[in-house]
Amino acid sequence: EKCFMMNDRSQEFEIEVRDLDKEYGMEERTSSRNSSSNLGWLLRLFKSDFFDAWMAVTYLYKYRGSTGVQDYLCNELYSLNDADLETYLPQLCNLLLHHAKDSVMLQKFIMDKCAESVHLALQVYWFMEAAVADARRVGNRELVAHCQKLRNRCETAAINGGMRSIIVFARRSVGIFDSFDSEAKLSISIEENNTDEDDDDNDTDILPRRSPVAGEVDKVVSALQKASDLAIESSRRNPGVELFNQREREMDDTGSAPGVDPIDQGERVPPSPAEEALLEEIGIAASEIPDIFLEATVYQEEGENMKNVDGKEVPLIERELDELASADPSLLVGVRQERFSYFDDTIMIVKQLVKFSLEIREIPIEERPARLKTRLEGINQSLLRRMAGPNYRCDELVADVIAANGEFSYLRSIHLPLSRADCHVLRVLRINPDETIILNTKTKAPYMLFIEVVETKMLNSDSGVFAEHFFAAQYIDQRKKASVALENEQTLTHAPQVCPRSPGTLFLETMHTTTQSQDPDARTRQIVKHAVYGDTEHVSFGERLIGFDSILETIDEESEKISRSTFAAVYGELWKDREERIIKASPFSVIPGTKLMAFIVKAGDDLRQEQLAVQLIAQFKRIFEDEKVDCFLRPFTIMCSNAESGLIECLTDAVSLHGLKKKTPKFTSVRNYFERAFAPVNSIRFQQAQKRFIQSMAGYSLISYFLQILDRHNGNIMLDVTGRIIHIDFGFMLGNSPGAIRFENSPFKLTDELLEVMASRNDQAFNYFKELFILGFLAARKHHEKITTLVEVMIEGTSMPCMLAGQQVVDELRSRFFLGLLERDCIAKILALIDESYNNWRSKQYDRFQYMTNGIL
Repeated sequence: EKCFMMNDRSQEFEIEVRDLDKEYGMEERTSSRNSSSNLGWLLRLFKSDFFDAWMAVTYLYKYRGSTGVQDYLCNELYSLNDADLETYLPQLCNLLLHHAKDSVMLQKFIMDKCAESVHLALQVYWFMEAAVADARRVGNRELVAHCQKLRNRCETAAINGGMRSIIVFARRSVGIFDSFDSEAKLSISIEENNTDEDDDDNDTDILPRRSPVAGEVDKVVSALQKASDLAIESSRRNPGVELFNQREREMDDTGSAPGVDPIDQGERVPPSPAEEALLEEIGIAASEIPDIFLEATVYQEEGENMKNVDGKEVPLIERELDELASADPSLLVGVRQERFSYFDDTIMIVKQLVKFSLEIREIPIEERPARLKTRLEGINQSLLRRMAGPNYRCDELVADVIAANGEFSYLRSIHLPLSRADCHVLRVLRINPDETIILNTKTKAPYMLFIEVVETKMLNSDSGVFAEHFFAAQYIDQRKKASVALENEQTLTHAPQVCPRSPGTLFLETMHTTTQSQDPDARTRQIVKHAVYGDTEHVSFGERLIGFDSILETIDEESEKISRSTFAAVYGELWKDREERIIKASPFSVIPGTKLMAFIVKAGDDLRQEQLAVQLIAQFKRIFEDEKVDCFLRPFTIMCSNAESGLIECLTDAVSLHGLKKKTPKFTSVRNYFERAFAPVNSIRFQQAQKRFIQSMAGYSLISYFLQILDRHNGNIMLDVTGRIIHIDFGFMLGNSPGAIRFENSPFKLTDELLEVMASRNDQAFNYFKELFILGFLAARKHHEKITTLVEVMIEGTSMPCMLAGQQVVDELRSRFFLGLLERDCIAKILALIDESYNNWRSKQYDRFQYMTNGIL
């Protein structure tokens, strides 16, 4: 390297500087040490108690170019429960589609999960279905083929199942039944060149079957054996995992490792002699096995080997192969038939529900109810046919007769993935066509469904969810057998399965574990109190009401009468009364635990942006709960079945502020409604309702600010029967806005009609709002990456309008957390946001605009 210097006489001369680091190889050594240090840090992080699904998604994205890290993380994903994985399933699917296309292990993991859980397989299938439509829209043929391949592999995995899940099913089914129907002896196989043309649906057959491929029973067993053999090959020859594990073994106590980092070398580890001998004995080459039979990585822990009669150890994989080969072949084929029937019926029912919405919008409004009722009756007949089973010989399907069969009938029905994986299965019994409400718009015809369901003992994550009827009480003498079988299942699978436990235990186990639940530190609370009240010892509005929830307050007769009449006028029939009335008249009322669910079916709208918004709201809710901040949020379920349709959970006992104004007799203000509904004004009941309103206002004000949710007119803000605010309709967020002019440029909506409920600006109730808003902001700021990462992963390949600005969306979202400010300066900025939003004239003008153009009060 050359440089120029000046001597004492100001004469310029040239000297040559030797790069000693380069000459003696110090650069390579330094780079190796840094790489080893980083690798050691990652290993310790991945092995820590803090590792969870969010962290896995984050580092899968950050290290999407590193094969070793990708493979190692995918193996660690097997140790997480399905409920945690389900939370970030859209991000995992988008990683596979656009960020880690060549990650064999990530694809393998997702397909393994589809094979083990029909509940997750349905969600993955619908995600890939929407991705196919997106790729076609932009004309990317290569991406279309990629998405189609993943969708078809998901379907194949869901239908074929995993080897271990089939073994477990066989174990759990011993003694339950003798044989399947003759149709069950057909081998089901979905080829990867499936066409994407819509099925020609026949109105007389709501659930048209795709023709199964006939095959010999021994071919099925052979295919399953090939799958297990490939599991041996793939799990032990994966270069990234082996090199990563080798690095872990070589690490010393300081976290350093010798040699050049091989994590991205891509070298393959040759099969062991034992593996070669086993493959040769079976007579199968790995190249002969199609990809659709890929199975989960085999984990061989210490102590798992057993000894044969000669005293030699028998590996776990060989024991499973022997067990599989000795199983009843008709049982194995029957399992696949049951999986196919369950998966296919669920897909077709959802398709039909969407199709009905598209169909009725083409006919006159007055004819729509009758047409929809006829179509829904067809769905009910299909459900009855499924619940009746193959041995039902009557020509007519009678709901009362089928309901009288109890568990053996209703456990055959499908479930929709509308609840979390760690929740109990809700079997669909019947759609009530008489209660269906068509929500006519100018161009579309969404409708509200009331579905009768029954909660069963099995969890959504259970690998046998497709055949719960085999474990009905009529076939099992003692209930203990089921729990013992579930325990046995855990010893067979590398991924721990969730066993039925109390709801409280399940809730605690599925809470986000990145940080331990703890109160914000006392110093921060003191700073916030001082900023809001000027006194760190001040008892806030919320603190004054602690412990009053359980007090039975005596209300005078006149106030009680006013309250009841106000609720009746605004909300009509409350959900509890409606559910009781509908279930009482249902033929399935004889089934204990039957309940009602309400969903809106929408066709012609892409609901994936709404789904992302709800996912982010749920993430904010977990953050507030972890930090013990009393900001209320109510995430609801959105199930996207393709790029232009889906189901949305209805919020029960809630009405929009627009509806509230229309329905409240002699309405004057929202404050007046509260005074009448929760009368008298000075009662504990009124103050508790006011407290719930403030907590929900703080939560949704934070959401509106961080996610920049717009179009906040009074038709998109709900008020429930307890006094809580709930926001809906997230069509405009993260930068995109309705129309060319952006009316709503205030941080969030805080108009005078909302402020009145919290009394005056200096009132204790409004100060409580400010306290919650600041504490919630600081909690979200502390965990900002849990929000920004979910958005960043979804940017690539998406058609969501809110993502069109690309990386700018993430940068602007990150900037709204004020990450560069000290805590005191940040609190000052937060108070400025509240002042800017306080009765902002632009928010008021937008409400006025909506009233003049759409009649929204």
